[in-house]
Amino acid sequence: MIKKVLLLSDASSVHTKRWEEGYTFLGWDVYTVSFEKKLYDFKNFEEINLMVKNNYKYLIGYFKLKDVIEKIKPDIIFPHFIPNYGLLSFFEKIRKKIPYVLTIWGSDLLIFPYKNKFKNLLTKFILKNSNGIVVDAKFMKEKIKEDFKIEEEKIFVIPFGVKKDLRELGKKKKFEEDGKVGIITYRKMEPIYNQEIIIKALKIFKDEERKYFYVDFLGTGSLYNKFKEMIYNEGLFDIVNFNGYVDDKRLISLLLKDSIYLSASFSDGTSVSLIEALTFGLFPVVSDIKGNREWVLDNVNGFLFNPNDKKELYLKLKRAIMDKNLRKEAFSINKRIIEERANWEENLISFKEFVIKRI
Repeated sequence: MIKKVLLLSDASSVHTKRWEEGYTFLGWDVYTVSFEKKLYDFKNFEEINLMVKNNYKYLIGYFKLKDVIEKIKPDIIFPHFIPNYGLLSFFEKIRKKIPYVLTIWGSDLLIFPYKNKFKNLLTKFILKNSNGIVVDAKFMKEKIKEDFKIEEEKIFVIPFGVKKDLRELGKKKKFEEDGKVGIITYRKMEPIYNQEIIIKALKIFKDEERKYFYVDFLGTGSLYNKFKEMIYNEGLFDIVNFNGYVDDKRLISLLLKDSIYLSASFSDGTSVSLIEALTFGLFPVVSDIKGNREWVLDNVNGFLFNPNDKKELYLKLKRAIMDKNLRKEAFSINKRIIEERANWEENLISFKEFVIKRI
């Protein structure tokens, strides 16, 4: 029987906080350990603080992690991300025979294994020795089966999902008939999320077109200053609200107000921000990648575009702004999709059943 679980994950990520809440919802005592500084409150938390800043910190810190695990004595480990916490959990399975169910976030499967043969072999080793593997998109399950020869019953697909209180709030939102169309984009300002092409596409809009919309541009990251400077240099501050980091309360207020969700990411599983946007009936204009295709049917409940083509993004964004009827039809469709496929509480219960079977 599972009573005490160890969550190994990046404590600076909201995803980790949501999983801690999810495991707690399932009735488990959750202990969170991270090599990163926490940005959220965790009930039982321990940071392994090292002076080393490169990826070797995980291997060096393993000796401290062993002491923490001896103190906690978990029934199971839930590592998040393959090459760091997944690897450390494999060590613990060998040392103490503690089972681990690995949760994959995206780039750790879609990018890391294909950098070189060693990383590919390491990924395969960690996957094969796990008790179970959790992904948030169907295409990722197929990739694991095909590229790493992992049996289907070992892989569980669970979209991150939306909690009941947020779904109920989304249901109350009414379609806005009049006024400027609000566009929101909120991804980390890092190269993989490709916000630069958004700025380039916005530059194409003529002065007479700009009066119909505005953009809430949110996020933080290593490219924050670069993007802020680009927006200034391109003369876009009349239509772009460059907000940086916002808390959950402010984000929800924007999702209740805005009408279009925009993301140009090169790589994603099931994007949490996309799911949140659909919850509030926003019309998604998102990159044409496998993760997005599982949620967006082009020209029906949103638009897909080539993330390298600023002209295509401009044209689809322009149509989304001007075609009120299309947005209105998608408004109710997208809310229904969330109720049917992204009920977080129901998905968690299915996840618990999967975990119990695997150990």
